[in-house]
Amino acid sequence: MDLKSKGMQERSQDAQGTENRLSVQPSSTSSALILSPNRARFPQRLLQVRNWRMYQKIGIGYFWSIGIGLTGSLLGLVLADYYQGQAITQLLDAQTQSLLLGQLEIAGKSAQVQSLALDLAVHTDQPYQDHWVQFQAAVSQVETNQLALTSFLDNNPTWFAAPPEVMTNILNDYAQALKTYEADLNSAVQALIEARSQPEQAIAQANLTDLVSGTRAAQIDEMHTQVIQLTQTAQQQELEGTVEMEDAQGLEKLIIVLSMILSAAVAGGLALRTTRAIAQPLEQVTHIAQRVATEADFTLRAPIASHDEIGWLAQALNNLIQRIQEYTHDLTKAAQTTEAQNQELQKALGNLRQAQAQLIQTEKMSSLGQLVAGVAHEINNPVSFIYGNISHVKQYTNDLLTLLSAYQAELPQPSANLQQQISTIDLDFLQEDLPKVLQSLQVGAERINSIVLSLRLFSRLHESEKKPFDLHQGLDSTLLILNSRLKAQSNREAIAIIKNYGDIPFIECYGGQINQVFMNILSNAIDALEERIALGSPQASTMSKPEPRKDCSRDHDPPSIHIQTRCLADHAVLVTIADNGSGIPDSIASKLFDPFFTTKPIGKGTGLGLAISYQIITEQHQGTLTCQSGLGQGTVFTIKIPVRGRAS
Repeated sequence: MDLKSKGMQERSQDAQGTENRLSVQPSSTSSALILSPNRARFPQRLLQVRNWRMYQKIGIGYFWSIGIGLTGSLLGLVLADYYQGQAITQLLDAQTQSLLLGQLEIAGKSAQVQSLALDLAVHTDQPYQDHWVQFQAAVSQVETNQLALTSFLDNNPTWFAAPPEVMTNILNDYAQALKTYEADLNSAVQALIEARSQPEQAIAQANLTDLVSGTRAAQIDEMHTQVIQLTQTAQQQELEGTVEMEDAQGLEKLIIVLSMILSAAVAGGLALRTTRAIAQPLEQVTHIAQRVATEADFTLRAPIASHDEIGWLAQALNNLIQRIQEYTHDLTKAAQTTEAQNQELQKALGNLRQAQAQLIQTEKMSSLGQLVAGVAHEINNPVSFIYGNISHVKQYTNDLLTLLSAYQAELPQPSANLQQQISTIDLDFLQEDLPKVLQSLQVGAERINSIVLSLRLFSRLHESEKKPFDLHQGLDSTLLILNSRLKAQSNREAIAIIKNYGDIPFIECYGGQINQVFMNILSNAIDALEERIALGSPQASTMSKPEPRKDCSRDHDPPSIHIQTRCLADHAVLVTIADNGSGIPDSIASKLFDPFFTTKPIGKGTGLGLAISYQIITEQHQGTLTCQSGLGQGTVFTIKIPVRGRAS
C-alpha cells in the first residue's frame, strides 16, 4: 500500500473516530469515554478533584497559597540559621588555628633565644644550665604544638593557613630540625662538661658557637620565618572569620525578610494563577485552533486544563492535529530518507576512494621496505666478510712491516740486488702508505655497514606490534637515505642539516611507520628548499630555530633543515623539523593534511604523504602533528608522540 492510500485510509478512520467522540453527550457518566487509557487508570479520587466546581477550585488555590507562604518563611529561617552556624564553625576553626600557630611561634622563638643565651653564657663563664633546660623545654613545647596542629589538620577544619600537605610538611620539618638541633647542642654541651683543660674547653666553646651560628641554625631561622608567615595568615583568616560572622548575622536578617517577601510573592502569584486558570482554558483552545489554521503548525497542542466540556473540546482538537501531523511527517520522512541515503552513498564512495589510495600507498611502502631489506641483507654478507677480515689484514701487515724493520736493522748494508728491488718498489713510501690504504678500506667498509644498517632500520614497515624505538636512530637512517638529495647540486649548494637532539627515552611505536612520517616530512622540506632556489627568491627564516645561527642577509641565507627533539613534562616526546623554504600560504595550510590535496605537478605528488603521516601520528600513536608556516617564513612541522602509547 503506498503512502497516499495509507493516508486516505487513516484520515477516514480519524474522521470517523472524531465524529464518534464528538457525538458523546457531555454528561458525568460519559466523561470517561473520551479519556486516554493512561488517564482512565488514574485514581477516581484525582478525577473527581479535576472536575470540582469553580468555588471548590478557588478555595483549594487559596489554601495552597497560604501554605506556600508559611512554608517559605520557615525555610528562610532554617537557611539563615544554617549559614550562621557555618560562619560560627569557620570562626572557631580560624581562632583555634591562630592560637596553635601563635603558641608554636612563641615556643620556636624561645628555643632560638635560649640557644643564643646558652652560647653567650658559655663564653662569659656564666651559669648556662638554666638556659639549656629552658631550651629543651621550648623544643618540647614546639613538638607538643606541632602534634596539636597536626591533630587539628586531621579534623578537616574549614580554613587553612596553607594547603594541608604544605602546612603539615612545614610543621614536621620544623619540629624535626629543632630535635636535630637539640641533639647537636646536647653533644656540644656534653663535650663542654667533659673538657678537662683550657684548650679542650676552648674547642668545645668554638663548636657550640659554630652550631648556634651555623647552617642548622640558619635553616631553623628560615623555617621559623615560614611559621611566622603561617601565623600571620591564620590571624588574617581569624579577622576574616569575624567579618564573615558579622556578615552572616546581617545575612540572617536579610534571608528572613527576603524569604517572607518571596513567599508572599509566590503565594500571590499562585492565587492569581488559579484565578486565571479558571477563565483562560476556552481562550487558549480558541487561540490554538486559529494558529493551526493560519500557520499550519501541527506541533501545537491545546492544553487540557480540566475534564469538563472545554477539556473534551481540547482533546478532540489535539487528536485531529495529531493525525494531520503524522500524515505530513510520513511524507517529509520519506523525502529525508531518500536524501540521507544519497548522502550516505556519496560519503561511502569518497571513503572507498580514500581507502583505496591509502592501501595502494601502504602496499608501495611495504614492497619498498621488503626490497630494501632484501638488498641490505644481500649486501651485508660480503661487507661483513670484508669488514671482519680488515682487522686481521692490518695486524698481518703490521707484523710484516715490523719484521722488515728488524731485517733492516740486522742487515744495514743489503746487497746490490736488494737495493735495486727496494728502489723499484719505493719501500719507504710503501711502509708509510700501506697502513693508510688499509685504514681507508676500513672506513669505506664501515660506511657501507652504516648504510646497510640504515636501510634495514628504514625497512621496518612490516612490524605488527609496537616496540621500543630510538627516534634519533630513525631520523639518522632517514637522513642517510636522503643523503644524495642533500648534497650540493649543479644549481644549488648543499642543504645543511642542523641537529639539536635532546635527551629523550625510547618510545613504544611502530618504527617503520614513524620512519615513513620522517621520510614524508623531510622530503617535503627538501622539495620546498629546491622550489625556493628554483624561483630565485631566497627567504630568510624568521621562525624560532632550535639553535642560533650566524646572522646573514636574506639574499644569502643558505638552505637548511633544523631538527630538534626534546622530552615534555606530560611523558611525551616532541620532534620539530623546520626548513627555511618559501613557506606555505594561509589558504593552503588549512588543507595540508587533506587526502589527495597537493600543489605538486601531476606525476610528482599524490597528495597522500602528509595525510597518511597525520593518520599514523594521531590514530596509530595517539599523538599530534601540526604545521606552522607562512608565505616567506619557512615551515615548521611539530610531532608530539607519547612515550608509552595506548593500544590502538
